[in-house]
Amino acid sequence: MPSNAETVAEDEEELQWEALARLPSQKRINFALLRASSSRRQVPTQGSAPDNLIDVRKLSRSHRELVVKKALATNEQDNYRLLASIKERLDRVGLEVPKIEVRYKNLNVSANVQIGSRALPTLINYSRDVLEVNFVLFFSHLF
Repeated sequence: MPSNAETVAEDEEELQWEALARLPSQKRINFALLRASSSRRQVPTQGSAPDNLIDVRKLSRSHRELVVKKALATNEQDNYRLLASIKERLDRVGLEVPKIEVRYKNLNVSANVQIGSRALPTLINYSRDVLEVNFVLFFSHLF
């Protein structure tokens, strides 16, 4: 049976979720509700909002990364556990994962790779890459 403190904490969290759900959709996308934990002190709160209700627009880059890591670090979304459980189920019933083997002779692969922030698939980086390729092609035909 949960203690009184646990019940109060659960009730407060439910109230915060309900308050967040009552916000208009345009405002709701700007807020995140973090679960109470020792890491909650690492992310600053904005204004008079509850301790774990934060405005994600006002977070620094490092705090945004922390929020994303915390959001993806749940047991339900852990890919390793998911894949391990699927493998275990397949092994238990004796199924083997289909395998495809592709062989090539005399295969050479060359690729141009962007590193750092240029590797991110943003509209600006895509436009820059297209202009760069066209620029190189244009001037290579001139000489």
